[in-house]
Amino acid sequence: MSAIILTLLILADFSQAKPPAKPSTRHNGTIAILNLVDLHTNTPKQNLSRRLRKVFSGLRFWDIMAVDDMSKKLAKYNKSLDLPCNDAQCGFEIGGLLQTKYVLLGTVTRYQELGLLTLKLLNLETAKIVWSKATTSRGETEELEANFVSIRNEFVSFKRTPPNQLPPKKTLALVDFSPTSLLAKVLFERVLTHAYALDNFEIMSPVEVGELISVLEVDNTSLLENPHNAWDIGKKLGVSYVLYTEFEIKGVNFKHNMSLHDIENKSIPISMPALPNANFRDMMIMENNFFKTLSVLELDNQK
Repeated sequence: MSAIILTLLILADFSQAKPPAKPSTRHNGTIAILNLVDLHTNTPKQNLSRRLRKVFSGLRFWDIMAVDDMSKKLAKYNKSLDLPCNDAQCGFEIGGLLQTKYVLLGTVTRYQELGLLTLKLLNLETAKIVWSKATTSRGETEELEANFVSIRNEFVSFKRTPPNQLPPKKTLALVDFSPTSLLAKVLFERVLTHAYALDNFEIMSPVEVGELISVLEVDNTSLLENPHNAWDIGKKLGVSYVLYTEFEIKGVNFKHNMSLHDIENKSIPISMPALPNANFRDMMIMENNFFKTLSVLELDNQK
């Protein structure tokens, strides 16, 4: 074979070769995963938090901030990762010190045989909670850790929608007149987490709701006895909807009421009656079904 023909064949082979694939430039950001907090003891669950970070470290297009890096940065401000932090106000403060784009925080509390988990993802750039999840599993550590994998797989589909592309949202305030108890606090955290997962509602800060209710002349009579009171509260808070929750324990029975109040139309589009129930797991199923139904109603309103 002549040198000319051989050269032409080599050139033809190069011309048909595909250019090397460009590496993906997609990068969603860095997440600082804070320690999960046990609401019973108000202490961090370090072992479970370590497992959560390990599971989430497998996410594509995300970086998980190392614990040592978080601890060193916080130490400069006399802060510690071991201090409990499970509310948005604290999360945004810690995220600012860490100079990260996202903060993932949450709670894990055992009650009876159940493990009650809540997670919220905070976006430091928009100062919003952009993703949340509340789950129930058996209280064994193995089942809680298996739950982390399921949540991570669901988190993969999380999409960062630019603020200017988000649909207009209806404002919603959570109002809770439950008798003070530790379990009521745990359940309110779950309701709040479920609410943040509703795409078409802008959730009013619970801190702001509490402050306004204490300042304004608000009748804190149970809305179960006086549902018209919800519409008055909604007007004073300046929101479109009030999600009312009330929990109490009577003997061996649990009673948990939830109702969504439409302020403008003075109606109750959906409610979960406070029927006495001795089975806590059944009550958690009812809670989950309530928010599933509310999500469907939300999608109907969007059409």
